[in-house]
Amino acid sequence: MSTEIDDNQYPYTAVVYIVSTWDGIAYSGSGALVGKNDVLTASHVIYNSARGGLADDIKIYPSYDPDDGYFQTYYNAVYYNYYPNFDPDGDGFFYTSGYGELAGSELDIALLTLDRDLETTTGFFGMDRSFTSGNVSVVGYPGKYDDQPMYDEGYATKAGSDNYFSVSGLEINPGNSGGPVYYTDAEGPTIVGVVSTPIAITALNAHWDWILEEISANDSFLPNPTYSVV
Repeated sequence: MSTEIDDNQYPYTAVVYIVSTWDGIAYSGSGALVGKNDVLTASHVIYNSARGGLADDIKIYPSYDPDDGYFQTYYNAVYYNYYPNFDPDGDGFFYTSGYGELAGSELDIALLTLDRDLETTTGFFGMDRSFTSGNVSVVGYPGKYDDQPMYDEGYATKAGSDNYFSVSGLEINPGNSGGPVYYTDAEGPTIVGVVSTPIAITALNAHWDWILEEISANDSFLPNPTYSVV
C-alpha cells in the first residue's frame, strides 16, 4: 500500500512533479533528477499526439508537496529528448512488441533539460542498465492521493529480450507516470526504469547510450558550463 513520504528528505528531494499544459489544460506526472540539470520521465507525460504533440508548457517542481501551498518553485524545461511514436494510433493504450523490437511502453521515456544546477539542493538518482529482477520502490504524485508524494514497494522482472519490466505489488495510478522505479543499496538510490503504465515499467537498457550522451551534453545549458578535455 502506498504511503506518503517527506519530500524534504533525500532521495525524495530528487523526485519531481511535472505539469504539462496543452491549450490551457494541465495534466500532471512525475519524474526524477538523474544529473545536475537532467530529469528522467515518461514521454507521454510531455507528448500526446491527440492533444497536438509536445505540450505548450512544461513545469518541473522538485521536492513538490501540495501541502506547502500553491506558490512553489518550478523550472521550465529548456530542451527535450523524447519519443513521439510510443502510441502510434494515439488511442492512449501502449503495447509492447514481444518480438525484441522497441515499441509502445519500451519507448515511453524522455529526458528533460533544465538551465539550473540542482545537484546541491536536491541531489539526484543513480541509474542501472543491467538490473533484471528484484525488489524495487516507486515514488510519484498520483491524483488518487491528491498529488501528494507517495511511496510504494514491490517486485520488478525484466520481460525477456523486451525493454520493459513487469511489476507486482506496486500501486501505480494516474500521476505516477514517469516516476522513478529504483532500488537502494550501498551506492544509494538507483533507477532501473520509469513508470509507463500500471503493468509496464520502461527499462533503461536500450536507451542507455543516448541518455548518458544527453546528460553530458546538457551541461551546456547551465549558466557556467564546464567541458572535459579529451
